Amino acid sequence: LSRTNDSLLMWAHYGESHKGYVLGLDDSHPWFYERNGLGEATKPHNVIYTSRRSAIKAGSEDFYDRLLCFKSLEWAYEEEVRIFRTFGANQERFDQNNPNDVHLFNIPKECIKEIFIGANAISDSNFVDKIFHEVWRSQLDVKIYVAYVDEEKYALNFRSIEDHCPS
Repeated sequence: LSRTNDSLLMWAHYGESHKGYVLGLDDSHPWFYERNGLGEATKPHNVIYTSRRSAIKAGSEDFYDRLLCFKSLEWAYEEEVRIFRTFGANQERFDQNNPNDVHLFNIPKECIKEIFIGANAISDSNFVDKIFHEVWRSQLDVKIYVAYVDEEKYALNFRSIEDHCPS
């Protein structure tokens, strides 16, 4: 996850050259703080960007934070946030899988509060129609914004979709 929605680099790298979309999540939603499979409370962890590698001591209280939440300064523009969940009672099911498997978790639709459509996506009416169809189908209560490139700065700005579409 990221705390920013307007990074030109992120849109270029992860947003298919500004042709994708970004979901804005409500990080105060209880889903971000629910108990994991072992009954332990979870919370979002901000990634720490540093020029120095951190010493990691096995068994220390901050072992996982230091192991999984420290990155080089070069990645600071991502403003990354990570969430960790253990499998707990379901661990056996996952132990049988390939260690490189990706395990996804459902995010409650109430966590989704905004959708940001890329500056190069708005011209693809099929893509935009699909977004609106999914919002309607899933009964999402979201605000939708369209990105546009600032004319004076190297920056992205956003307009509410209602402001973008003529009446």
